[in-house]
Amino acid sequence: MLTAPGLDDALRRGYASPRYGGAAVHGLAQNGERFSIELSGQQTARLSDPMLHAPRVHTNHALDERIITAVSQVDATSKLRLEQIASQAVAVSGITPTMIASWFGFEDTSQAKPDTQRIEADSERIALSAVLVILDPLKREMHLRRSGMPGGLETIKL
Repeated sequence: MLTAPGLDDALRRGYASPRYGGAAVHGLAQNGERFSIELSGQQTARLSDPMLHAPRVHTNHALDERIITAVSQVDATSKLRLEQIASQAVAVSGITPTMIASWFGFEDTSQAKPDTQRIEADSERIALSAVLVILDPLKREMHLRRSGMPGGLETIKL
């Protein structure tokens, strides 16, 4: 999909076999068109995108009902967590990748703000290992952070 000449072709490739299980793929074109698909290993589903100018947010669980029925485990609280994070992402302006990372518990204590809200980690809701990826298409940057690793966000120019 990374070598597709356009967004429509990337989406077509996303629906073609082989399908990789347990994945969400987000496509973004230079003109702002985008798509998000979920893959179960047996089928692919395109997610709705009702707020075209809002940030896309996805977590480590299936959202589409067709994909949910194909996976064996679905955390009962995962959609609630996604809704909380998505509402924060949509409601903010002037947000930085570091602030977004703090919502997920990846805090840089030298820059943390006392009024920053985030979902508190606990052993029932947050996996022991997590990878946070933030894409900023306007700046053409990708920010990465893995739990359990020292340091802050790694920024890669695209």
